[in-house]
Amino acid sequence: MIASLLGALALIGNAQTIPDPPVSRWILRDDPARCQLERQNIEPSAILAIETVPGIDSYNVAIASEKIKGSTPLSPAALTFAPSRQKLDGLARATKLPNGMPVIQMQGVALDFLTGLEHAETVTITTKTGIEGAAQVAGAAKAVEALRKCTADQLIDWGADAGQFAPGGKPPVALKDRDDWLSNKELMDIARQSGQSDVDALFRVTITVDGIVDGCRAATDNVRSGIETVACGAVVGKTLFTAAKDAGDHPVRGVATFRVGLSRQPSL
Repeated sequence: MIASLLGALALIGNAQTIPDPPVSRWILRDDPARCQLERQNIEPSAILAIETVPGIDSYNVAIASEKIKGSTPLSPAALTFAPSRQKLDGLARATKLPNGMPVIQMQGVALDFLTGLEHAETVTITTKTGIEGAAQVAGAAKAVEALRKCTADQLIDWGADAGQFAPGGKPPVALKDRDDWLSNKELMDIARQSGQSDVDALFRVTITVDGIVDGCRAATDNVRSGIETVACGAVVGKTLFTAAKDAGDHPVRGVATFRVGLSRQPSL
């Protein structure tokens, strides 16, 4: 997902060289199994990009700006909202986009991010080494509403009960980290099924009112059937969630997603 986020930022950065009337704006991109929100600021110049897979319960956030100085590999960082000073900790890297624009990327940002964003005026990512990127976020409340609707619409289309997205409703909550759902043996089986050096496969699951996974399938078209068989076989029939709730606190059907990512290291 970070790769697609950077690709979108690079396209935006290149597009800014076209002589359009200067205007700061929000843009929502609604793609299959992906929702992306972008804020383009003209003065001071900066781009904020927020990306998520519906049902994954985290966000990737990137800020691109010529004012970002330096680079660093993935390391501890903090995302801060102003004027509230609310802070979220995580991991970020500072690098450059293909078009040369400096960028800070923070991955796995928690759900609290949207609550902080909708009341913020500025978002800043600061790495442990002091590299910093900031973006103004005027009008964030309406943009956050649009992003939430994008994710809700896709989840409903996949089978989630709409009641959980009404005020007072709650999505299903995973009982343990999604990275722990598959055993090492199952991951090795997926690696053998892939026939490739790397695997990046996204799956969606349906969840009963008892929190049991009763359905699973690949969320994108690029997943081999053998990989789907192994990954889905590892989760179907298991109680992996607390159930989604509607506004009346009644359990309802939910949908969530999980990703399997594998990278084979070269032999020494």
